[in-house]
Amino acid sequence: MPSIACLKRLRSAIFKEQVGLVAMDTVYCDFIVKLLHYQTGKGPVPSQDEFVDWKNSVESRLEFSRLHELI
Repeated sequence: MPSIACLKRLRSAIFKEQVGLVAMDTVYCDFIVKLLHYQTGKGPVPSQDEFVDWKNSVESRLEFSRLHELI
């Protein structure tokens, strides 16, 4: 049986991942809204940096999903 200290570290790591995912979800949603505004003529084109941030957020979400399947 795992020790209490190991369980606390695991819970802490999971919590940090979840906080990071919330931040990445925000980046993802902000980009999608900006892209939709651009496509409908209501806003400027998203920048290359915004696209890269969006891409990273998608990759992070996929990575977390893969890891979650292993648990």
